[in-house]
Amino acid sequence: MKAYIVLPIYNVSVDSDVLNTELLDGYKIISNKIFFEEYKSKVITNEHTAFVRWLEEDIEIPKAGMMVTRPLAQYLIIKEYEIEHDYDNTVFSNFQNLERGLLNHLLLALRLTQKGRCQVNRCYQFTKNTQGTISIDFSTNLECMYSWLSTEETLFEDIYNFSSETIQKLKQTCLIVRPYSNEAIVPIGYFMQYYNTTSTYDRIVKLAIVLESSVLAGLEQELNYRLKLRASAFLKHDYRKMLDILYQLRSGIVHNGYIKKDCFDTLKKFLKDKDCSDTKALFVFIKDYIEPLVREILHKAFEEFARNEKVNNFNQLFSNIDNKIFEHLTN
Repeated sequence: MKAYIVLPIYNVSVDSDVLNTELLDGYKIISNKIFFEEYKSKVITNEHTAFVRWLEEDIEIPKAGMMVTRPLAQYLIIKEYEIEHDYDNTVFSNFQNLERGLLNHLLLALRLTQKGRCQVNRCYQFTKNTQGTISIDFSTNLECMYSWLSTEETLFEDIYNFSSETIQKLKQTCLIVRPYSNEAIVPIGYFMQYYNTTSTYDRIVKLAIVLESSVLAGLEQELNYRLKLRASAFLKHDYRKMLDILYQLRSGIVHNGYIKKDCFDTLKKFLKDKDCSDTKALFVFIKDYIEPLVREILHKAFEEFARNEKVNNFNQLFSNIDNKIFEHLTN
């Protein structure tokens, strides 16, 4: 019996040559137009259910004069598979758990592969006799899925682009990431939570926790200094000034409940945009500087875990970095 998993994906663009291209384990990406024209009659056998109504709301194609009141998904990730005709609830549940793990793995790999605020909300499963949803651990609340941030001015999020190059990188990333591994559960958890908030303050804190729980693993003293030293040595680039600003912002939020004017002045000087608003300065600093830094550290760490069997966690990884720093200094 044919069965289908359908996952609407938001804030993405897809090059025409990669539509219907496999991403991971039978999952491929299609447009909502392709779904309605080629898949709907195969996937949906009973249209009069809440699940079908929700799916059609998620992927509705806007019409002329239509007022759009919620985020809409122009593209879907879909998988077709075979299931036994006489399957029972246990078989169905076991399969759901397997696919939930694959989808969480895929979403993490997508976000680690490149920039762009790709989002998912509800995932659907359809067979001839049953319909339901699959809970995705890293899904995003609907109100956090818009492609812009509305403040005193409209600030636009980066759109995630699926190209042939992206998919090639994605497949490579899928081979190394382990979303439920003990050595990464805290930094990965906060990195994925970062996609589920519209607050710039909250985004700063979450990304700071990612760095502290990875780069500063095993440390309890000289945290600001060691963060700058370890991150710069690991990525072979001087990030001290940028991380200094991040730590000032994070400390103001966590310890004072606000960010002082002199900190915003330092930030705007770094951005070379002294006339921008405080909100825009934070938004740009997060999106164009801190998020890419965090992504690069996590991706490179997973590469190291996969390459070196003697390095199994962030503590071991950055202890090795400390040794290299010490060797460099003594030489």
